[in-house]
Amino acid sequence: MRLIIATLCFYILLFSACTQDKLSITTSSDRARQEFIEGRDLFEKLQFTESAEHLEQAIRLDSNFVKAYLYASILQQNPNMRRQYINKAKAVMNEVSEGERLLVLAAEADMNGDRKKQEKYLQDIVESYPRDERALTNLGTFYFGSKEFEKALIYFKQAIDINPEYPTVYNQIGYVYRYLDDYPNAEQSFKKYIALIPDNPNPYDSYAELLLTMGEYDVSMETYQKALEIDPDFEFSHFGLASNYIYMKEYNKARHQLKRLAKIASNDEQVMRAHYGCAIAYLAEGNLEDGIKEVDKMIELSEKYSNTVRTIRNYYMKARILAEFDKLEEAWKMLEQGKSLMPESEIPPDIEHNLEQTYLFFAAMIAVNEGDLKTANSYADKYTAMVEDDASTPLKKARFSLQGLIAFAGKNYARAIKEFEQSDMSDPFNLYWLARTQMEMGENDQAKINLKKVIK
Repeated sequence: MRLIIATLCFYILLFSACTQDKLSITTSSDRARQEFIEGRDLFEKLQFTESAEHLEQAIRLDSNFVKAYLYASILQQNPNMRRQYINKAKAVMNEVSEGERLLVLAAEADMNGDRKKQEKYLQDIVESYPRDERALTNLGTFYFGSKEFEKALIYFKQAIDINPEYPTVYNQIGYVYRYLDDYPNAEQSFKKYIALIPDNPNPYDSYAELLLTMGEYDVSMETYQKALEIDPDFEFSHFGLASNYIYMKEYNKARHQLKRLAKIASNDEQVMRAHYGCAIAYLAEGNLEDGIKEVDKMIELSEKYSNTVRTIRNYYMKARILAEFDKLEEAWKMLEQGKSLMPESEIPPDIEHNLEQTYLFFAAMIAVNEGDLKTANSYADKYTAMVEDDASTPLKKARFSLQGLIAFAGKNYARAIKEFEQSDMSDPFNLYWLARTQMEMGENDQAKINLKKVIK
């Protein structure tokens, strides 16, 4: 993901010497401050390995450096390590400014999956620092993560009004326009992003991803290569090139590119991403056996590094893949295997809550595939009850996907259409099943329109 997502983004607030407009940085060491600024700037450019070196140096120079702990926490692959960094920041948060204290609380809420609290803290920061372009960008990115694109755009545009030369916001705006299918404005935003920091790989990577979405594969690959000329180890561009090959049905070339990524990977998450891409390449050509082997490598890797949350999610992903290939008995086994790991681990309550939601969602889907609509309804009802009070719009909309699938399986096509139309229409899965339902209702013209959207 070349968009700086909310998990990575919302801490990024401008360094300023204690003005009312900008959030300041509290540290007892000028050298630590300089190391932090360097690490922050590299972080914003998605140069995470180099960023981590400077942030760790800042912490060594000032063991009470709250913002350095927060940035460093985001770069941790293991959630237990991330929690340790946030707890260190929390231990001294009352010794820093109110804005920095809110950052700590927002980080903790994000780590725990409590989006309501996270939103409240991010809003409080914007209210306290309405002239801070990074604060506005980060709140906008939070709404982007909730697929509230129009609301996100409001804050992004405010950030540009404050600082038209701030690069990151153009990246975010480009992705908003892309998801709104406004490709001309997306292209304009990414080109501005490139113009502002032409020596950084991420602007070219983001623009290449738009070109990939537009089906301009040759130009997309040329643009990814420009990113790699700047940084040959830029993970995302290797993955982007592989994505182009997959869409072009050159699966061996895709896997070759991903194996290169695995060789240069600087952490286990990058290696896992390479295996994930290889799994997609195998599954895209109908090779379930080798696709599952790649997922198994992801499970082995997450287990090796004691990343229980990632291991559970990998088992759930394996279950869904098996279900899609009608391996339903094996799918149930993998789903239960993932769930069985939760009592053995110290997972924060809100993360456990989210994992339980995921379990119920996939369990309902598998039951639908089995034709057991009673069981599917039971899991779907439990899922609906769990997401009722959640702040996450995508989670809430997912319940309509389940109800639509159940109605379709029960041949209640009129209800299925109503359910799917309330689901996330930016998800090709929902569009596909809406089109299938419309075909059953004889609405072939409308079904064709939605199937073309799926292809797009």
